[in-house]
Amino acid sequence: MIFPGRNSFGRRFRQNRAALWAGRCLIGIVIIVMCAPMLVSDQPDAINLDHIFGSPTLAHVFGTDELGRDVLSRLLYGGQISLFIGIMATTVALIIGTCVGMTAGYFEGIIDILFMRTVDMLMAIPAFFLLLLAVVIFGNQLSMVCLILGMTSWPPVARLVRASFISFRNREFVLALRAMGVSDYSIMVRHILPNVLDTIFIAAAVGAGQAILAESALSFLGLGIQPPTPTWGNMLQNAQLYIFEAPYLAVIPGSMIFITVYSLHLISEGLRDAMDVKLTQ
Repeated sequence: MIFPGRNSFGRRFRQNRAALWAGRCLIGIVIIVMCAPMLVSDQPDAINLDHIFGSPTLAHVFGTDELGRDVLSRLLYGGQISLFIGIMATTVALIIGTCVGMTAGYFEGIIDILFMRTVDMLMAIPAFFLLLLAVVIFGNQLSMVCLILGMTSWPPVARLVRASFISFRNREFVLALRAMGVSDYSIMVRHILPNVLDTIFIAAAVGAGQAILAESALSFLGLGIQPPTPTWGNMLQNAQLYIFEAPYLAVIPGSMIFITVYSLHLISEGLRDAMDVKLTQ
């Protein structure tokens, strides 16, 4: 490892109050969402036509929707789907982007040119257009949405990882490892990759927020996860029909999307600031 100040990095991040509170908020959201079966008794798709647009009560903390379904239950179970999509899509993007970026950044010549021209071509096309096209062609099942989101969001990760690998490939410790006969794979994975994990973590925080927003946008357009399976996005899409009659149906899931994405943004900013401080030491 080139940078010994991992403890300093953590200390610098903890000194960023906004990022620290955002991290706590995000952890709280994840815990509450994952504990949905223990917090709510109603199933998210349980219809009760006798309680349409019900006001908040002890039994229905956030009220009910146009079909008498418990809004809190749908919010929590929908959060499980939205967060799962964000995590899985980001994982796919990180795997592909890291593999492409580290290969292009470590090797010079035709490999670098071929990979990066492909990345440039993909980044020249609006990502959301590719996303819409892929969903229309391949479908909007949960696994497919995760895969498509990841497949359309890896190019920025590849560029970041490539830039980091370029800065390391001619360092003295890399040249020494080559002289010792260490394989290129071992140098990339065991010796350079650990030094760029901070960059990858930043890309993960940004990518997760973008994936949640993208899924919400797809669902809002009716192309994402389809009802009755709830997500924050399709809850918003459904709420637009009743925006004046029951505005809380839009405010509640919209607020959860905003809080989650903004928390991820603050975390990524905190990681970036901590990393910049560490790199200048």
